[in-house]
Amino acid sequence: MNSKMDDALKDEVKEQIREAFLNIKTRTTGFRDRPSQRKLTAEVARTISGFYGERRILVAEAPTGTGKSIGYMLSAIPVAKSKDKRLIIATGTVALQEQLVYRDIPSLQERSGMDFSFVLAKGRGRYACNRNIAELTNSDARQASLIEDDSALNSAAWPFIPASEQVKLVMDMEKKLASNLWHGDLDEWKGDPIDNDMRQIIATDHGGCLGRNCSFFFQCGFQKSRQAMRKADVIVANHDLVMADINLGGGAILPAPNDSIYVFDEAHHLPDVALAHGASSSHVRRSVELASKTSKVLSEALSALKISPKTAKTAIDEVRQNVETLEKALKEAESFIRANFPAPVFANGRKGPAKGEPVTWRFENGVSPEALRLLSKNINDPATRLCDVIDATLTKMREAFKKQTIDQNMATKAGKNLSLHAQRFAALKEAWSMMSEPDEPGKPPVARWIVYQPLFKGKREDYQINCSPTSAADQLRRLWNEASGVVLASATITALGTFQRFAERAGLSMRDGTQFLQLPSPFNYQDNAELHIPDLRADPSNPNEHTLEVAEFLNHNVDLDQGTLVLFSARKQMMDVAEKITADIKAQLLVQGELSKNEILDAHRKRIKEGKGSVIFGLASFSEGVDLPGKLCEHVIIAKLPFAVPDSPIDATYSEWLESVGRNPFMEISVPDACTKLVQACGRLIRTESDRGRVTLLDKRIVTKRYGKQILDALPPFKRIYDPIRQSA
Repeated sequence: MNSKMDDALKDEVKEQIREAFLNIKTRTTGFRDRPSQRKLTAEVARTISGFYGERRILVAEAPTGTGKSIGYMLSAIPVAKSKDKRLIIATGTVALQEQLVYRDIPSLQERSGMDFSFVLAKGRGRYACNRNIAELTNSDARQASLIEDDSALNSAAWPFIPASEQVKLVMDMEKKLASNLWHGDLDEWKGDPIDNDMRQIIATDHGGCLGRNCSFFFQCGFQKSRQAMRKADVIVANHDLVMADINLGGGAILPAPNDSIYVFDEAHHLPDVALAHGASSSHVRRSVELASKTSKVLSEALSALKISPKTAKTAIDEVRQNVETLEKALKEAESFIRANFPAPVFANGRKGPAKGEPVTWRFENGVSPEALRLLSKNINDPATRLCDVIDATLTKMREAFKKQTIDQNMATKAGKNLSLHAQRFAALKEAWSMMSEPDEPGKPPVARWIVYQPLFKGKREDYQINCSPTSAADQLRRLWNEASGVVLASATITALGTFQRFAERAGLSMRDGTQFLQLPSPFNYQDNAELHIPDLRADPSNPNEHTLEVAEFLNHNVDLDQGTLVLFSARKQMMDVAEKITADIKAQLLVQGELSKNEILDAHRKRIKEGKGSVIFGLASFSEGVDLPGKLCEHVIIAKLPFAVPDSPIDATYSEWLESVGRNPFMEISVPDACTKLVQACGRLIRTESDRGRVTLLDKRIVTKRYGKQILDALPPFKRIYDPIRQSA
């Protein structure tokens, strides 16, 4: 290493990394020295130590088989400790988060000899609130349904849950909490299933948590994890939790960004997660119902605080005035929306689309009507005042708890309902603000749209307004500017062989000092795998003919003794093909949607283990994160190039903006994204160095269209087999 590296990375830390690597090498049976893994370890150390300058950000593509997680942890942990920073490893899924905590990190500790502590970090919503459990198991709850007042719920109509089942579930939880057989983590609950309705009643949020003022503070699973987090060297979180923390200003849930070094695993998902956290929505009619209950909820809180009747009356009168103003403005907005965006009427005279599916109206270029923007202001003003009153009352309740001048039991329900109102008013205010605020010139606009939700299966008819940024670049850029160091790693993060698409989505630049590293695969694709482009007449642009030809190909080319994965881009084509295949294939077929994903994978593994063949028909979720090594998958058949139709309001608005500034959405978004998805789909075939098999792509556009060569060049270097491509008749 040169002197610059020596200055950035202390000799002691370099020695720790070398020693840890040698320990792993000597303590691992069948150890394989992976040059790509060593390169990743070195580049992570160089980047976050400051070797390349103040911009301490590395974007790394580390294909399957690289040993990515061990590679980045070997250097990131010692460097973070040497700089007295916390290492936050954030995954795209809870499944990988738990794999790191329960398998990969303990194994690393044992084999490397490194001394560090680590903890699993999840949000409040993934833990049961002991206080809520205690409230739900009181004598009144045993006599009636736990859901006594729908003001405690997020939806106007929840599926009915029998009281006996509710009571049994929460009493079982209370027993296991009391006996330390369970610590409140809802993902680790082994009893009866918890649906989303009950989860929201059992859990709490930041506004509803009393913190140290709660009598259950020292038994609370979430608070215990927070305490452990304050001491741990390594915090294993997920993208959602990190973005939630950043949206709260940073340091509210996790350590502050300037005290942290981040590793984002599965980093290709991060821009979408950031976009979701920047979006906001609000129902019009439910907001009217919410406003109508505000006076009652606030009265309960003021009563619990023992506010004098005169002072309470003045406060309630003011709230009622604002509620009346808000209700009037919301009803005017509903009338405007109903008049300008009428629900469709079918031949039978029934309102709403078939099967109660919603209808979406998107505002072109994200520009909402002037009249709706004016109505937004009329909604925002009283909503803001109500938010202020609710927030101030919640603050008083927390202070009263701290001073022990309020009865906790009396205030529990009042505080919870007030907190729920605070959340929903904040969402209402945010959504209507985004609907009316002008977009920043020269930057991607906010997507704005309205969804009509028809009366269906007990759900009330309503209109939902929705707003979302079309780019998360600015939001992520704030994090990059504050963090002490960042590693963004994934097995598939490039598109068409470059990092350009990801960099733009993530608020990075190829010229801002960010380091980019594309590692080679350790697999011998040329000798172990084939890419077959068969002779097809039909182009996927003719879906009926293409579907018939896909079914015909499968009927003649599926080996009934193998493990086969067939991937589709559209559910309709998948189901149509499933109807047209032979009885022999149907006997071995597992179709996504007919069973859960885990049930399909379990059944598939069982068949292969028994020496039988098995065929899976899957959609996008089977193209990524599915591990079927060896005989479990010897043939991957891809029905067509996975082009996404930009029909979501966010994608459509962003495409319009690109066109308005003279750019080409198809070549800049559709082709690169299809390339990334195709690489992920092809990646289902070779999972280990000994795997063998074939990928078949039933889409002749890969060889007939100009963009096809770009996509082919970005695929793994399989041995390629091309049939002569005939022109469509």
